[in-house]
Amino acid sequence: MIDKELENIVSKELASKEDLMGYEAEKQTAHYLKRKFFDHPEIHVLNNVRFKCLTDDGDYTQIDHLVITPYCFIVIETKSWTGGMKYDEDGNCWYLSKEDYEWHPSKESPIYQAKIQSEALRKVLQNNKETLRKKFLFLQGGFQNYPVHYLVALHGESNVVKPDKPCKFDGTVLKSEVIPDKVLEIYESYKKSDTVKNFVKGAILKNDSLWLLPEEDITKTIAFLKDIHRPQYFYRKIEEEQANCKCGSVLSFEMNRATKKWETICKSCGMAKPFSFRCKKCRKPLELFETGWPRRQLVFCRYCDEYRIVK
Repeated sequence: MIDKELENIVSKELASKEDLMGYEAEKQTAHYLKRKFFDHPEIHVLNNVRFKCLTDDGDYTQIDHLVITPYCFIVIETKSWTGGMKYDEDGNCWYLSKEDYEWHPSKESPIYQAKIQSEALRKVLQNNKETLRKKFLFLQGGFQNYPVHYLVALHGESNVVKPDKPCKFDGTVLKSEVIPDKVLEIYESYKKSDTVKNFVKGAILKNDSLWLLPEEDITKTIAFLKDIHRPQYFYRKIEEEQANCKCGSVLSFEMNRATKKWETICKSCGMAKPFSFRCKKCRKPLELFETGWPRRQLVFCRYCDEYRIVK
């Protein structure tokens, strides 16, 4: 069952080349998941779930595809690497460049990206367990021991190169077209052990009662995740805003190559100072970055998740 479709990109001009490539890869994985599970009563798919982490820095976690079943969660990270990917027993990853046909280390391992997303998901759900879970034997249900698996889906012509020796990540990195079969395999492995004896035993011994999710709790969990979802900026219609100097002229923002920090420039009165605007809502410092082509400047508040295009 598809409970959240992948959104369409609204502000394509703000998306980078990498954003667009990633979006096409996610569309393909979403297609495979929909084809396999569109009418499955116990396998629920949510595409593109982005929510604020339980941290003080205002960071967000974005899960490309989330599968919810009565027995487990499955987090899927989709990659659009076209040349190929290999990994080692520590989860480090390399991609094969089609430009020089050499292996290059990935800046961020997609294996550990999926793992971090899984941990963030568990934390935000556990923090809201009283709202989302029933009680069982007078014990509050939760997500602390709820199984969370993670997979990496490779799109297109990418090939997976395994380590010479078997390791714990074998079966984690797969071509996107076989991801639904792996999801079904994980689901059925739990379903075979779904007995009243195991249910009660797990509820008592794990001190996290009712780790199986009944349909009512699944419905509440899905509604909660859709409610806290905050799409990335290129999925939104972003308003434009003009910044003016005290002298009345329009301000511009330039990167200082020496300090690698943004500066606020007024070309009329000659004013130049570090970029130091604050959010009108929370008064936290705003940040600025460039994206899209032709390049557009956006200011944003990572705490309120608000964006504005600078004219």
